[in-house]
Amino acid sequence: MKSIFGKRLLTFVLLLIASLLILPDQLTAQADKRQFVVIEYLKVKPGMRNSFLKLQKDVWKKVEQEKLKMGKISGWELYEVLYPAGSTAEYDYVMYHKVLGWNAIEGIGEGNDDIYKKVLSKEQLALLER
Repeated sequence: MKSIFGKRLLTFVLLLIASLLILPDQLTAQADKRQFVVIEYLKVKPGMRNSFLKLQKDVWKKVEQEKLKMGKISGWELYEVLYPAGSTAEYDYVMYHKVLGWNAIEGIGEGNDDIYKKVLSKEQLALLER
């Protein structure tokens, strides 16, 4: 009986050691697959709602699609805040940028100038400078 118990204990200890050696790699791999959301709160000047939506549709959509194609983001969404509303509201729109992995959060704004030049016309670039 003692030898069977000893073998089981040794097997358990070896499995425990092996799992402790392998576990950090698995946790790192899982961390890179986690999805994070970067949230932006946007306030639009009174009377500029239609211009803002046109800019989102004609310009920023192209930029976000290119980021998606490049793998910089895994998705984006824009929501209009319906309540509270008006000029006293803190923000009118909320934009979500979905990214995979913690490192993608830090690099979400890197290389944007190159993306702008690649996907936007001169007229569209001028709209960004306003």
